[in-house]
Amino acid sequence: MLHSPLSLCFTAALLLSAGIGGPATANAEDSNNEAFDLNEIRVDSGPMLKGEDEPYRTGWVWVDPVEDLAADAIADSHISNIIFLNRCVGGCTINPGSNDARTNQSSIAQGTSLLSEYAGTQAQWDETIACVRDLYSPYDVNVVEEDPGAETIHHEAIVAGMPGELGLAPNIGGIAPSGCSPLNNVISFSFANSNFSQNQDPLTMCWTIAQESAHAFGLPNHVFHCMDPMTYLDGNCGKKYFRNKSLPCGEFEQSNCNCSGVTQNSHVELSAVFGPGELPAPPEIEIQYPKPDTVLADEFSIYWVADDERLIDHTEIWINGTKYADIPGKEWTGTFQPNDYHMEAPTLPDGVIELEVRAVNEIGSEASQTITLTKGAPCSNADSCFDFQECNEGRCEYGAAAAELGDGCAVDPQCLEGTCAEVGGERACAMSCIPTVSGACFEGFECETTSSGDSVCWAVAGDTGGCCSVAGSKGDPLPWFGLGMFLFGLVVIRRRRA
Repeated sequence: MLHSPLSLCFTAALLLSAGIGGPATANAEDSNNEAFDLNEIRVDSGPMLKGEDEPYRTGWVWVDPVEDLAADAIADSHISNIIFLNRCVGGCTINPGSNDARTNQSSIAQGTSLLSEYAGTQAQWDETIACVRDLYSPYDVNVVEEDPGAETIHHEAIVAGMPGELGLAPNIGGIAPSGCSPLNNVISFSFANSNFSQNQDPLTMCWTIAQESAHAFGLPNHVFHCMDPMTYLDGNCGKKYFRNKSLPCGEFEQSNCNCSGVTQNSHVELSAVFGPGELPAPPEIEIQYPKPDTVLADEFSIYWVADDERLIDHTEIWINGTKYADIPGKEWTGTFQPNDYHMEAPTLPDGVIELEVRAVNEIGSEASQTITLTKGAPCSNADSCFDFQECNEGRCEYGAAAAELGDGCAVDPQCLEGTCAEVGGERACAMSCIPTVSGACFEGFECETTSSGDSVCWAVAGDTGGCCSVAGSKGDPLPWFGLGMFLFGLVVIRRRRA
């Protein structure tokens, strides 16, 4: 059943570069005020190309899940990880009927249809394939160019043809079945031949394919964030990836999400369907100051840059094997210039300093750089180090963490989890909590206020393992508490893991 078109837009930048786009998401009602049933499986038609005498529009085809899906399309135990990118060499015959990629059947087809072969160059195709594989690389997904055959469950992404060849309006950029659950054996369409005369862009084609295919994998929504391929937004947003961010839904204004609450996390959703693939390349990182082998005074400045197309989630500062700080990554700034970070080092005892800066992207790929510095003279024994530190080859170091949550502690690095917090004159390893959230702490712990005014999950009376005494006289055993605010974000202080 074809409902009346919904009023939507499509960005001029995409139209000029490619004349194609990704799919649209459902609104609560169509233009006839007929409520949509979210339990149905839908076919999601993407942003239509703008005709000379009409606005941007999209249409909806609703699919009955019993009559129009192959029997094994909805699988509770297995979703195929094969995505067949079909360039329709010699043309593709698509038959109407139950959605089944194995037999080239689609309920989207208005009748038996012949889609024309991909009209781009081999170089454009290769670039498009490489981009799609890159987008899906964090997941256990196999992007192939050969038909897996009628006996193999798979998803087929047709990258060819024009919408009119399928009996659709000529300004549709792409169309795909979509639902709240991932589907097997469906065909998504990305109409690559719609506008090759206007300098078709392989990256835009890639993002169209990604959006169309992901709709069939349980991502029915569009997100209101231009750096995710599940979006209508464009602009100076760089390369699009399935972002590991909880993003609001919507096309050109925020709206409610279908199926996934108030936000959608494309990365989490795809990870749940397919499981992990290979970690992408790590970020680029460079310590700019101080320079290696510098002899420094106390509380010296640290400058570094970190960059990643997948965005930096956070950077970390480690000194002599202990993590002193997490620094949140920055949002997209409009260019792929490396992001600058800066902080002042804490008070440290004299000795050799191994300064390590780590950068972690949104998917978990990590890079690091370590330089050796010196403050004063190398230590010769623990007497010149802070309490609870040992002297190791001229470096003052904390030992390996061993204290569990609720165990007594004196300094953060002793805790396997959380920080060493003080409540009522006692110190123990604890995790932060929000007092107003019911059940914010595990059983046996209550959300309490520390001596510094923070809130932590504190073991109820009788459950703690006892606490250690605090600072001695050889130096400040809590140097990380004096770091204060960093220039580029609030630092979350954490302890070193064993």
